Amino acid sequence: MMSTVEPPTSGISSSDTPSSDKTPTSSDEKGSRKRWLGLVLLLVVVAATVTGRLVDAPDVIDTARQAIREVGPWASVVFAAVYVVATLLGFPGTPLTLACALMFGFWKAFIIMVTATTLASSIAFLVARYVARDSIERWLAPSNSATKF
Repeated sequence: MMSTVEPPTSGISSSDTPSSDKTPTSSDEKGSRKRWLGLVLLLVVVAATVTGRLVDAPDVIDTARQAIREVGPWASVVFAAVYVVATLLGFPGTPLTLACALMFGFWKAFIIMVTATTLASSIAFLVARYVARDSIERWLAPSNSATKF
């Protein structure tokens, strides 16, 4: 007959081990996340519905396209500059990207957005590297893991 070998317990009793209900991925926390996600999704749908009822989107788009035609070829440069400044100030880029596609059309918007995004990220990198470096180092100083990196 074969005997089974049990691993040594090293003196740890079941009361010393952490309980599963205190782990960060417990079912209560997952349920809470799902509720918050559902609430945010509901608020987005309600906001989009209300906005859609209050704003005449085709009229707004036509007005924006007319303004672009009046500005002429500089409209894409102005839009790219607005995008760069807005993203550097922390404004989310997605609404501007969608607006660019609506106003300029897919291919022209693609070229504008690739150029503007590259320019904005390059400027942000240069600011972080040369202008804000000392401030960022002081901010990260208490964290040893950031120093190792």
